[in-house]
Amino acid sequence: MSEQPQHGVENWLSKAVPSDPRVDVRLRTDLGHVNVRGEVDNPNFLSVIKAVTGVSLPLTPNTHQLSEGDLRALWLGPSEWMIMAPSHRIDDMVGELRTRLSDAFAAINDLSGGMVTLEVSGSESTDLLSKGCTLDFHPLSFNPGQCAQSGFAKANVLIAKISDEPRYSISVRRTFADYVLSWMTARIGADGLGITSA
Repeated sequence: MSEQPQHGVENWLSKAVPSDPRVDVRLRTDLGHVNVRGEVDNPNFLSVIKAVTGVSLPLTPNTHQLSEGDLRALWLGPSEWMIMAPSHRIDDMVGELRTRLSDAFAAINDLSGGMVTLEVSGSESTDLLSKGCTLDFHPLSFNPGQCAQSGFAKANVLIAKISDEPRYSISVRRTFADYVLSWMTARIGADGLGITSA
């Protein structure tokens, strides 16, 4: 059974939420993370992923696909992706993918116990992210549907833009999640950052 990726961040949920935060952070403790590797020139590999998960793997570099039911597939490299899905689906999904791809050149790894996703939005969210990351977050450079692996402060993260709101998804190793939230709080102030859970 997949471990719930809450360790090290649950204490943030006991803090009072400001009445009018400039940045909202939603801890997506309800999401699991699966690393997928395979050959894009194998049509069976792509069709199995789509059939089992319900989302197509993006083939364009640094893009992501969203589907119904909070399913996301994010491009990491020419033969590597991250699939995020509701935690209760992860065990069955991983098992079925491994079974149906047992004869293919593919690897399916459940990373749910070691990852946390933060959804960041609010009027100052883009400015806050820009302070900790070298990515260009200008709307002409980073649009909904795009993603990138980068450094945020001193943590390695996977950042995706979800909507023009703006709203971003930041996936980070669980052991760095507390650090990332502390860094955000130090930059914007406790009264400017509202943290809630999915």
